[in-house]
Amino acid sequence: MKNTKIVGGLLLPLRLVTSWLFLSAVLRRLFLNPAKHDMESPMWIGHKINTFFPHANGIFKEVLGYLVVHPTEMNWFTYIFTYSELIVGVLLLFGFFSRFTGGFLLSLAIGLMHTAGWLGPTCLDEWQIASLLGTVGGILLIFGSGDYSLDSYLTNKYPKLQHNILWKYGTQLSILTENKNYKKIVITYSIIALLYVMGTNQLLHGGVWGTLHNYSTKPNIEISNIENTTTTLSFDSFRDKGPETYGAFVVEINLYNSTNQLIFTLNDQNFDKVSISNYYLNKVFFNGRALVYPLGGKAQLKFKVPEVLNRTTKRIELVDISGKKFTVNL
Repeated sequence: MKNTKIVGGLLLPLRLVTSWLFLSAVLRRLFLNPAKHDMESPMWIGHKINTFFPHANGIFKEVLGYLVVHPTEMNWFTYIFTYSELIVGVLLLFGFFSRFTGGFLLSLAIGLMHTAGWLGPTCLDEWQIASLLGTVGGILLIFGSGDYSLDSYLTNKYPKLQHNILWKYGTQLSILTENKNYKKIVITYSIIALLYVMGTNQLLHGGVWGTLHNYSTKPNIEISNIENTTTTLSFDSFRDKGPETYGAFVVEINLYNSTNQLIFTLNDQNFDKVSISNYYLNKVFFNGRALVYPLGGKAQLKFKVPEVLNRTTKRIELVDISGKKFTVNL
């Protein structure tokens, strides 16, 4: 009993603060700013999830790749995600079914890590949040909430619950803190948690060795699938890097020949003649001054080029308002 009090006392502030992290997100989306669940609003969180896509990894990238081209399914997912956070927040607040809650929290943290962990222009925000949430979830999964929880209150009030396998394994194993392998369990989990956090830091940011990188600082646009017909040129353009809070602004599209001479230019004077076909939820669009690329936006650009110039085009260049250039050779 003494050990469960110690565990409970240590975990109580972690539980309550983590609970508020989730409940505040639910409050914000459902009540304070309901536009976050409005598909027609630019505040819709489906657009935020689209920004996760470029550098998500593993099966998570496949899932996001499906959602960003299926708005209806994305809308369902946003509600599932929000209500999952509500459930976790309430369970953490009361310390109910704590080991199950820990597993649930750990799953959400891993999902956040491998989808949005690469984001964060100044502090690697999403990676840090996911690291801490995952660690707390793992502790709850192993030990439960200890005392100062609804699990403990119900177990003491109804002793027969201790003989229920689902309750015993879903709430807290008080015998674990008295187990002779307790020290090994704590050390093993601590090492695994540290290695996972360090591993994702290296995978997503190069933060352990080699060259440190942050995909959230400078915009980048990938150009691919170039199609050159007699009088038209088309290509796919995908913004896969840079801050998620604002777009890249392309102010020129330039074509060069084999001797690196500029032979054709599009800018704000004739961008309205460019056909834009978007692939994902985050739309590339012309705002009257530039082509705006939100993070995760991918579109086919198609425009007319005089035949004599089209046949000699060897390089395509997009120029951002900052002067940064994105190029590809044909």
